Amino acid sequence: MVKRNKDLNDVSDNVIVWRYMSLDKFQYLINEKKLYFCRADLFEDKHEATLSMIDKEFFRYSEENKKYWEDERKRHFVNCWIESPHELSLMWTAYAKNGVAIKSTVGNLKNSLINSPEDIYLSRVRYIDYDRDSSQDAYTPPNILKLLFVKRSLFNQENEIRLLHSDYENKDGHIKSKSIKVDINVLIDEIVISPNTDDNFLDMIETWLQSKGIEKCVIKSVS
Repeated sequence: MVKRNKDLNDVSDNVIVWRYMSLDKFQYLINEKKLYFCRADLFEDKHEATLSMIDKEFFRYSEENKKYWEDERKRHFVNCWIESPHELSLMWTAYAKNGVAIKSTVGNLKNSLINSPEDIYLSRVRYIDYDRDSSQDAYTPPNILKLLFVKRSLFNQENEIRLLHSDYENKDGHIKSKSIKVDINVLIDEIVISPNTDDNFLDMIETWLQSKGIEKCVIKSVS
């Protein structure tokens, strides 16, 4: 279930979020009824879950504990959503050129995970300059959770809200991803298909969802 943490900012339940994905990832979500969480060190951005220059001071980083921080990155798994009241053309291009987007809310996202035995945190991503800024707050004890909810300013157009699950048993990094059970009917408000697809694609998705017993509105993107 989604847990609160005093050092992470709460997000209102009525905030609208989107997840853009390829058709095969959408099919996996529906078939398995699981959200995919990628290990933090395996994202395309190699700065993910690393220490900024100032963070290295906060956490007393040194060559002696370098291995610890390399291993630490392998213990955290992330599922990403985009905060926006409407769909975004840039996200179609980047993540779902011929795929699907799920529209939901933060409240539905939380409720869809309420029966999950895993501890999950949810918060907005904060975008920082890794040369000048810190993931931490001055005059408060360092908290590694804050580190896991920051990204480089280069990505600030994504307006990311993320889910985070930590597995401290993954010490050797043999686990590369996690799949966590989710209530599909609670999670999904609406399904939007890529503007690059034709009407047959929409019909196919509707028919397939009905065969799975899922009655959700499916529309084509207006982008």
